Amino acid sequence: MSLMNRSRRVRINFASRVIKWGRQSAKRYPWRNTSDPYAILIAELMLRKTTRRQVEKVFVKFLRRFPDPCSLSRARVRDIRYEIRSLGLESVRARGLSKIAKVLMTKYEGRVPDDRESLLDLPHVGPYIANAVLCMAHDQQLPLVDTNTIRVVSRAFSIQSERKRDRTDPKMWTFVASLLPPRKARQFNLALLDLAPSLCLPNNPKCTECPVLGLCDYGRRSVQSMS
Repeated sequence: MSLMNRSRRVRINFASRVIKWGRQSAKRYPWRNTSDPYAILIAELMLRKTTRRQVEKVFVKFLRRFPDPCSLSRARVRDIRYEIRSLGLESVRARGLSKIAKVLMTKYEGRVPDDRESLLDLPHVGPYIANAVLCMAHDQQLPLVDTNTIRVVSRAFSIQSERKRDRTDPKMWTFVASLLPPRKARQFNLALLDLAPSLCLPNNPKCTECPVLGLCDYGRRSVQSMS
């Protein structure tokens, strides 16, 4: 099936249902309550290869100690490592955070850049983190594509990536971008990120509880097989 072989009406309906579900069921995390690009950048870097619950335990305390790029750039790596020790990979993370802070100070005058090209030029920042900062801090209409969101979209629209690492497939990014409702990218992205681990599980998904069941190819087949 072509990535765009669904009517605009279906895609609009899909986004609307996801956002409506998110208003009632989306998770609440401290990094979602801010539009500060530095705080969002730190959160996204922390969220790599760890759980939201783990990050939640250290995020607020970390920002109290290192509230801006300047304070983080001046910190000793061992002090950064101490603050994030519960996340795992603390040595690698601490060096990365220190390096990014120093680049922000020397190249961007202590400011997190607000354009994608500059964000991607930062160490340890890829397309996902760049989009997250621009979407969450600046309300730009950009998709967030990871393993979770791809699972939902792939099941709903019978889409298969042509790459081994599906989150690196440009066509997947393009299709998720086509689902973004005008001026509501932030709400849609956050709700979709939560829908996957809440209902659209890798194994035994909770299809009958899903708000997009009526639009989901996988869900319809699953429910029919049970009847």
